[in-house]
Amino acid sequence: MPELPRDRPHFYLQNVGQSEQYTTRQRPRTPAPPARVREEHGRVLEAALNHAIEGAHARAQVRPPDEAASGGFYLEFQLPADSAQFVQNLENRPKGIELVSVRQTDENTPAYATVFIPFRAASHFQRILEEYRTQLTPRSERPSHEALVNRIDSIALAAIRSLFTDDENLLPPQNAQTWWEIWLRSGFVEQFQAVAGALRLTVVEGQILDFPEREVFLVYSDLETLGTLFARTDALAEIRLARDTPASFLEMANIEQAEWVRDLFGRVVAPNENAVAVCILDSGITRTHSLLSVALAERDVHTYDPTWGTGDSTVWQGHGTAMGGIVLYGDLQQVLIAHGPVPIVHRLESVKMLDPVGAQHEPKLYGFVTSECISRAEVTAPERPRVICMAVTSHLDVRQGKPSSWSSAIDKIC
Repeated sequence: MPELPRDRPHFYLQNVGQSEQYTTRQRPRTPAPPARVREEHGRVLEAALNHAIEGAHARAQVRPPDEAASGGFYLEFQLPADSAQFVQNLENRPKGIELVSVRQTDENTPAYATVFIPFRAASHFQRILEEYRTQLTPRSERPSHEALVNRIDSIALAAIRSLFTDDENLLPPQNAQTWWEIWLRSGFVEQFQAVAGALRLTVVEGQILDFPEREVFLVYSDLETLGTLFARTDALAEIRLARDTPASFLEMANIEQAEWVRDLFGRVVAPNENAVAVCILDSGITRTHSLLSVALAERDVHTYDPTWGTGDSTVWQGHGTAMGGIVLYGDLQQVLIAHGPVPIVHRLESVKMLDPVGAQHEPKLYGFVTSECISRAEVTAPERPRVICMAVTSHLDVRQGKPSSWSSAIDKIC
């Protein structure tokens, strides 16, 4: 077989190796379970478990009788720091007992496992604790289920916070509206949608992540309402903070977007007539949008050429109107999801300096056009303090940093 040519010297890494001590592939030895006073530990866990089951039956009263009877509840188990790998032993799929979420800040902190249990299997852990207290294994004569029960520090009825698997420090206040990722147990989409609809939650229907055992919805809610949702359905497995909420707004239908706009418009506090203005020199601004007109008076919309009109142009893809939104609101996502007043402390002015059909000005006219556009705003409101914003650049092949008649004109205007 002929040897291939070695004509790719940049593919060869030389003198980059580093020797290291051999590491065994054997797993570290499983730590022994914590030592417990058997009778005392069993009694404490039994009391906590029975109390949790009573609370679960009381919570189920908010559901229709047939749904409550066929449903279940969630328990939260706390395990010591070195026992997180044993959470799988809490699951029993043949009985419908499902480990839905695990959270642990780091390897040195306790682990919290949330387990869903059908009411028909409510006695499962009661039996385990009873056998732990009263029975010994035939061979070792150790307490039954000792490896598991000795690793359980406490048992409690789970709350909505039990399903939060992000950093606990990121958990928002109880009544703060925010976007959530709601991770559902397999086969519970319809139940979730029915309860979410009854609670009037905002659910993004067009963006559903489908995993083998989980389906993920984006939901806008506060934590308190999610707690109500949690009490009325067996659908939830985890909740996390949504990471990409702008996409949620962009994917909404026009009707949904209009509802958000109306909500924000009702909270906007319009700027004072004499407030500082940001004068945008661009493709024009279409001021008919309510979120723009609140700070852009009709007399403050100008154009360089009267034949162009003052509205934005599709040729420039609405650039001027978008600039107006950024100037007024910055990150629009944040004000949309907020609930308090949104005071606007500055006004808008618009001067259309770009030809709506895309034609370019003569290069020597750029400075003159800029000066004329600023004059339009100054003549209309000569006493108003203003900032000039021109997010427009030249396509001319000019060496970066080299002075031009346009830049000289801007210097003079300043």
